[in-house]
Amino acid sequence: MNKKIIWILRFILGSLFILSAISKLIPIEAFDLTIVNQGIADWNVAPYLSRFIISIELFLGISFFINPFVKKIAVPFSFLLLVVFCVHLIYLIASGSGNKNCGCFGELIPMSSLEALIKNLVLIFLLFLLNKYFLYEKKLNYSFAFAVFSIVFAGMFLIFQIKPYNVPPKDESLIQIIDSVQSISPSTLEKNLYTVRAKEETSVVKKNDDSEKPNPPKAVSVFATFKEFSNNQNVNLDDGIKLVCLFSLDCEDCMETAHKLGEAKKQWMNFPPLYILFLGEEEQVTGFFEQAETIFPYKIISPQTFFPLIKNYPPRIVLLNNGNIIGDWGYESFSVDELRKKI
Repeated sequence: MNKKIIWILRFILGSLFILSAISKLIPIEAFDLTIVNQGIADWNVAPYLSRFIISIELFLGISFFINPFVKKIAVPFSFLLLVVFCVHLIYLIASGSGNKNCGCFGELIPMSSLEALIKNLVLIFLLFLLNKYFLYEKKLNYSFAFAVFSIVFAGMFLIFQIKPYNVPPKDESLIQIIDSVQSISPSTLEKNLYTVRAKEETSVVKKNDDSEKPNPPKAVSVFATFKEFSNNQNVNLDDGIKLVCLFSLDCEDCMETAHKLGEAKKQWMNFPPLYILFLGEEEQVTGFFEQAETIFPYKIISPQTFFPLIKNYPPRIVLLNNGNIIGDWGYESFSVDELRKKI
């Protein structure tokens, strides 16, 4: 085979492995979340596993550009890694989870499990061609290869240091019942909301038999620790009706959801007090609200707190009543009509 074609194969394979590794770093916490959501590991193990996988992909990508590494390291270990990925992707498709982003290229290039499986099969075919036509018989220096991998591996853990995640309990709906005597009095705004709901006869939730269901008892939710919001607002999210949104500042779906909520606030008299927990940097906030054409009180939280709270992918919209979660939506499941029904 023509040497130029062989170099093209090496470039394609090496570049894709390097791209796959780098894209998982933007941000690496999102790849940790993918590992947790796919049931591969929990939040304690996921940060170590993610960096190990990225290190291997980066090392294999580099190996395609080093002649002695190609047939001894790059081709066989890439084949093995792709086979493992294919088996996992087939499992995701069979279990009905294959329509979500598999995380092959992180958040940079979202791919379903089926798309990733096809991509991997194409790469395996390219590996077969490269292995067949690439001729280089010089002996491999395994000490040098180990040194290269050690540098990549150590660099990954040094640059992207592991920070413990703030993992909420599995049951977020009710953490701790508290005495109603100790509860904080509702704000004036909340009193007005209760008055409007009373006038509209929607202050209670009806069962199927039309019997009345009282408000749930006071509880301490996973959001109780977030008290200080923008403009020096001090809020008790577990007091009365509150809407808590978890948005990423560079997420278009989050901007769209924020826009819907802003429009609903303008049109809906008893719209609940809404507070946003943001992932990102302070300088991104203005642009986010300009795109969403609305503004709400917000607080920026760390990735180690944000990602365990969103469960799947941002946005997440949570409706609280006295600290009890009575509504919980993602981007696809949320609608203003559903929110209105819950209220």
